Amino acid sequence: MANVVRAGGTPIRVFSDMNPELDVVIFVHDEYAENAQEILERADEDWFDENNLAAEFYPWYEWLEISLREAGINYEIFYSNDAVDSFLE
Repeated sequence: MANVVRAGGTPIRVFSDMNPELDVVIFVHDEYAENAQEILERADEDWFDENNLAAEFYPWYEWLEISLREAGINYEIFYSNDAVDSFLE
């Protein structure tokens, strides 16, 4: 499971201690930060839930994005170097 840490209200970092490829920073408007953090925590849990058939068709980062879009939260997402490197392989 990943850690979800909100730093300073707007940037929210979602990362895994065990997998460096699971590391993103998502920026949301301050007014949506608390709700976005809750949505991201739930999305991460849902993605790792083997009974969630919908999530198994999407990469982890994309599942986070889908969850925010469905909640109507505008965001910008930035990936760690490890995540970018894995996309390029």
